[in-house]
Amino acid sequence: MRNDEDQEKQVLRNGDFEDEQPEWSEKKFNRMVWRTRVRLLSNAVGALLLFYLLYVLYLSLSQIFFVYPGEE
Repeated sequence: MRNDEDQEKQVLRNGDFEDEQPEWSEKKFNRMVWRTRVRLLSNAVGALLLFYLLYVLYLSLSQIFFVYPGEE
């Protein structure tokens, strides 16, 4: 019984790894690289835009509440 378990573990261990690497064409690889760059750039621009909008909202609220305290 013990020998069968060892053989099963060995079979699973040998089948887990593939020696062949995927064949990527250079054109497909470059396309993936540029897509990743564009995605990262768009995320950075979106984050900067969000921070800018929050800053503008903060300035607007501070001007409303602190510059004109008695005018209602």
